[in-house]
Amino acid sequence: TEMLLLQEVLLTLSRFIRVDRLLDQLLVLLEEWLGYEDCAVLLYDRERRALRVVAAKGFGVVDIKNHIVQADGTTVAGRVALDQCPLNVRDLPASGLRAFLPDTRSALAVPMLCGEDVDLVGVILLESAENDFFDERDSRILSTIGTQAAIGIRQAELYEGSQRANKLKQEFIATMSHELRTPMTVLIGYCDM
Repeated sequence: TEMLLLQEVLLTLSRFIRVDRLLDQLLVLLEEWLGYEDCAVLLYDRERRALRVVAAKGFGVVDIKNHIVQADGTTVAGRVALDQCPLNVRDLPASGLRAFLPDTRSALAVPMLCGEDVDLVGVILLESAENDFFDERDSRILSTIGTQAAIGIRQAELYEGSQRANKLKQEFIATMSHELRTPMTVLIGYCDM
C-alpha cells in the first residue's frame, strides 16, 4: 500500500505548474492522505542562507507563514538545510533544537533536493506533540515526496520564468513596432512629397 500511496502522491504533484498551487496541494496530501497535522514547507534562499516558510497547515493559532529560519544547527529545519539529510528528532526537548510550536515533542524534516548538483530547494517539516511519533517509514515516504516536490517546484519556477520572458518579449515587440512605425510614416510622407 505504501507504493500505491506514493504513486498517487507523485502523480498528483506532477499535475501542477504553479508553485503556490503545488505547495497547497502538497500540504493537502501530507495532512489528508498521510495524516500529518502540523506540516510546513520552507524554501531555501541561497543569498541569505536561510529558509522561509511559504506554506503551512496546522500549527494551531501560531502563524508561521513567511517566518525566516537560518540554515544552522539551532532548529530542526535549519539543521536539515545545513546537512542536507533527513532528520527524525524523537525527543525534541532533549535535542536542544527549536521547533515552531512550544509543545512539540518530536519532529521530522527532510530536504527537498533536485538535480545532479544537489540543489537544495527547501525543507519539508512535520511536528508532533507526542514523543517518538515519526518512524523510519515516515522518513522514507517524506524523503520520496520531498524529492518529487523539489523537481515540481523547479519545473514550476522554470515555467513561470518562461511565461514572464514571453510577456516581456511581446511587450518589447509591441513597443519597437510602435517606435519604428512613427519614423517610417514620416519617411513615407517625405517620399510622397
